[in-house]
Amino acid sequence: MKKEEDHTAPKKAEQEHLEDILLELFVFSASLGFIGRLLIDADRTCDSVLTGKIVDHYTGLISDGLTRIQGEL
Repeated sequence: MKKEEDHTAPKKAEQEHLEDILLELFVFSASLGFIGRLLIDADRTCDSVLTGKIVDHYTGLISDGLTRIQGEL
């Protein structure tokens, strides 16, 4: 029994570490999305569609990447 507990403790710690990383990544993604939204709104005010499209594209790529990472973990 003692050896089984020793093997599960590192797995739990690793799982908690991965969950912390995922949480940080999603908070980062949400922050980028919010900033991107602000930039897009500002660009619409100035009629600069190109910058808004670029920000929107890269925000989408980051979101897709985070979703794939979560699926792998």
